[in-house]
Amino acid sequence: MSKIKIVNKYALEAHGLASRVYAAGLLHLLLSIFFVQGMVYLVQFVIARLIDPVGFGIVRSVEAVIGIAVVLGSAGMPTLAVKAIAEVSDPAVRKRLLGRLVRITAVVSVTVAVFMTLIGQWFVVPEAYPYLKAMIWVIALTTASRTIMNYFQGISQFQKMSVMNACLAAISCAALAAMVVVSGLRGWLAGRYLGEVLFLAGGAALIWGKIQFSGEVPAAYSFRRLVPMGVTISLSLVVRVTIDNIGLFVLGYTRQSPEAAGLFGLSLLIITGAGILHGGIVSVTLPRMVEKMQVSRPDAWRFYMRVLKWMLALTLLIAVTVIVASPSISFIFGGNYAPAAPVLAILSLCIPLRAVTALAGALLLTSDRVNATLWINLVCLVFSVLILPIAVKRYGINGLAWGALVVEGLCASLYVLATRRFFAEDGLPGVSAA
Repeated sequence: MSKIKIVNKYALEAHGLASRVYAAGLLHLLLSIFFVQGMVYLVQFVIARLIDPVGFGIVRSVEAVIGIAVVLGSAGMPTLAVKAIAEVSDPAVRKRLLGRLVRITAVVSVTVAVFMTLIGQWFVVPEAYPYLKAMIWVIALTTASRTIMNYFQGISQFQKMSVMNACLAAISCAALAAMVVVSGLRGWLAGRYLGEVLFLAGGAALIWGKIQFSGEVPAAYSFRRLVPMGVTISLSLVVRVTIDNIGLFVLGYTRQSPEAAGLFGLSLLIITGAGILHGGIVSVTLPRMVEKMQVSRPDAWRFYMRVLKWMLALTLLIAVTVIVASPSISFIFGGNYAPAAPVLAILSLCIPLRAVTALAGALLLTSDRVNATLWINLVCLVFSVLILPIAVKRYGINGLAWGALVVEGLCASLYVLATRRFFAEDGLPGVSAA
């Protein structure tokens, strides 16, 4: 086959994929994710520019624990709001199912908030603990709003969700930045609560008339089935989010300075923000995977492989771009952040590895292999707990970054092996358990 024919083949394939992506609502979903997650990251970059690494270390330490608490407090209900809602076609059942999911998050999130106030001091630098106690109750608002917003993802109404999220995120992030300018870290606390109240109010307005807190649902969605399934999903995600932020927790556990947390935290924040693209791709493909899995497992596998190929190409390009741009971190955020440049260059290699892990995890979720994701994440977490404290004590934050990269490589490898193992029984070409 000539080079021209090969180029034309891939051009046509790319055009077809782009058309399907737009029709599926990926662009709207990416817009929503950018304004919800991207604007949150952006405003934290603004905070980093406004305050020194010591103050930013406090912000990142607290936000990392809040991220864990949100996932644990949601009890997996936002994920089930996509998967379960996508499986139900009756609007009346959807109303009752959504109400049930929100009720579960309300109870669990408050319980988690109480628990985290007791143990949170073990995972943040000492100076950050008072702020963590004040911030922890925000998770009750966050878990409810995420579950409500994911309902629209489950019914593939990305446009409605994206418009609401874009408006609310722009308002809340602008208010947060202004509050930090006026009141520093106290303004950050008040601004975070204001933003979550706005999102919950906006979500409540969207689902007015589409939610019902009482009534029967099919046996497959009883509390006895939803809670264990959601808790398993939540625990798996908690372990995964812990792995994503393990460097910050290790800095807190080993009682490193807030400045070290600020330098490492800024680099990690940039890497996490760069993952918005593959996060959006995984989010929009999850309902499609559910549909394909119900019809044909081989079709689901082939769909997964197509998405994986293009997602790897995009994330590798992003990683190279971040490596090249890493020296500019001191120019953007100030000379005090110059030591973060090598950390950022090392952590950028995690971007494609996280993309592989996220997409493989979505495939395992749709094939009801949630337990596999939990065990893989636990193995990686134990491994990271063993090596990262040693790395940071001997080699500082650069060693911590290299250790985090090794952990991400292990996690991606285990996820890929798990997907191949579970689909090898279908006899698909090129798929084996090895």
